[in-house]
Amino acid sequence: IRFKDEDMAKVLQINEVRGKPVILDARPFINPENPNNKSGLSDHVGFHPDIVAGVVGNDHCTTWMEAAKRKISQAVKDGAGEIALGIFCTSGRHRSVALSVLLGGILRADGFITRTTHLSANRWRGCAGRGCDKCSRSDKKRDDAIHEAIRRWREIKLAKQSRSTSSGPGRHAPIIRRECS
Repeated sequence: IRFKDEDMAKVLQINEVRGKPVILDARPFINPENPNNKSGLSDHVGFHPDIVAGVVGNDHCTTWMEAAKRKISQAVKDGAGEIALGIFCTSGRHRSVALSVLLGGILRADGFITRTTHLSANRWRGCAGRGCDKCSRSDKKRDDAIHEAIRRWREIKLAKQSRSTSSGPGRHAPIIRRECS
């Protein structure tokens, strides 16, 4: 199924999400609900450390982060005071959630203020991040994956990126809302 960024931006608007929409597709990553995937993670959500680490270990991760960084940097360069990141996948419970965990860690490490709303949370089944210790508690594997994502993010150099697009401690950073559909 193909989605246009404009269609996903409308979803954010309908859900009263403020900010300049930046749409990111999480579908290139392996879906734990895929019948060919025998990970045993389908009853969990993307907070699970194995799902977060699986996204970072995926071949698509660096390419996906480059595209995300390019879109976010452009929105900052365009003067957006608030950015609404619309991260979507098929069900909104594994890949988009894991990527929101990673981007949240990355953006906070770079001095951004973030807030996350999972637009599909009302449809989560299984542990839904609440009843499972692995999904709901701090975890070294998840933390290590976030730190690896931060390291990779900082290595990404965008062509023609001006100094004004860099954001870090001491610089006013826009608010980033990570919305997962």
